[in-house]
Amino acid sequence: MIVNHTAQVSPAALGYTLRAVVRMKVHGALYDQVSEVLARQPQIVRCLRITGESCYNLEILATDMADLERITTDLARVGSITTDLVYEVVVDRPIPTPAGHPGFA
Repeated sequence: MIVNHTAQVSPAALGYTLRAVVRMKVHGALYDQVSEVLARQPQIVRCLRITGESCYNLEILATDMADLERITTDLARVGSITTDLVYEVVVDRPIPTPAGHPGFA
């Protein structure tokens, strides 16, 4: 089943010169506020709820360090965060199609 069809545009072409990965740990009642931050911050392009030390793993596109700081400050109001800057996207693949899957030759 196809869920969505999109065009992939280079973030740099739109002015997003920084990419960051943020791990966020959220406690108790603040879980409800995560969706509010995501709604306010469209530059958070991926959010995964995960197991382990952190509760969430987020990917952020930013125009510069001040822009990244604005977004991470908003996140830090909800939980403790650790931010890593991305040097390079090494692999960014489409979803693989399993051999023999119905509907795909």
